[in-house]
Amino acid sequence: MSVDVLLFGRFEGLRLFLVTVEGLSERLLPLPYDGYWDRSQAGEGYGMEKEHIGFEIRTLSNLIQRKINQMVADEEDTLTVHQVWVLKFLVSRGEKETVQRDIEEKFSIRRSTASHMLTLMEHNGYIRRLPVPQDARMKRIVATEKGIEAHERMGDRLRRFEAMLREGMTDEELEEFLCMVRRFEQNIV
Repeated sequence: MSVDVLLFGRFEGLRLFLVTVEGLSERLLPLPYDGYWDRSQAGEGYGMEKEHIGFEIRTLSNLIQRKINQMVADEEDTLTVHQVWVLKFLVSRGEKETVQRDIEEKFSIRRSTASHMLTLMEHNGYIRRLPVPQDARMKRIVATEKGIEAHERMGDRLRRFEAMLREGMTDEELEEFLCMVRRFEQNIV
């Protein structure tokens, strides 16, 4: 089966794609117009001289997430990359009390997202939620032995991935990149 997607045009802030699926009729699909529809078209008559920063960051984020999820899946069939990072966060804090709000703030995720992720991690045996003596509504989150072992196994793979990401970059370039990322975060918040 083949699928062809062509930019058909734009109308009142929407970009229209002509989608042809082998054996089916053609359809026009409206999608939010963000200046251009792919990198090869950027700046070619679409009113955009520069790449969209958000688009580039999202694309890079997707690539990183896909690669790390693939690495994690090779080792742990029930963990996602975000769950591995949560385990790293929990282990790095040692005995310091960690509650769901700490995870929400650290990873800039919503309460419902954190709750769902922690529920899955608890169900799969990577964490435990324990009562906090001062507030019965709050639960302290701790990594289980299984969670700590998974963190240790994944640590080497994540270090190798980080080394691959940094390949060909000088320390100065890396520092400049991280400085820009922090500035983007400040501009959003």
